[in-house]
Amino acid sequence: MTENYLKICREIDGRSQAEVADIVGVDVRTMSKYENSGRVPDDIIAALAELYNAPLLAIWHLKNNNPLGKYLPDIFPTQTDGDLGFQTVLAAESATSAKESIIAALKDGFLSIDSLPLLDAYITQTDAATGKFVSAKAYAIKARNDLTRSVSAQT
Repeated sequence: MTENYLKICREIDGRSQAEVADIVGVDVRTMSKYENSGRVPDDIIAALAELYNAPLLAIWHLKNNNPLGKYLPDIFPTQTDGDLGFQTVLAAESATSAKESIIAALKDGFLSIDSLPLLDAYITQTDAATGKFVSAKAYAIKARNDLTRSVSAQT
């Protein structure tokens, strides 16, 4: 399962597709194509990562669309509010994949030697989900603490 990451980032940012298309200099049909299935040029991803304040979007794009991406780590620190939303979406997708792997491994009601590839996939997917959730959670805790201090300072 692959989520529509560009649409999710746009919705997290609270912008319409037409507004984003105008900002990055493409027509709405092209933006729709990018969000739904089209190959997105690097310069558009760079503009969207900047617009959404989600550098993780650019890193994800490179990791998944560039031959050099295989050298990038699987987990990156959550550094911005935009990254918080995107990282959570990526973590949830990894968790869903893990769920699907373990359900498939247990389809006969028990684990067997034939389940080993699915168990390996489950372990890899849960590691990915855990790392992403932990990174997002650490950012959320810092943001909550900063906001709480800000409110306390105002009173």
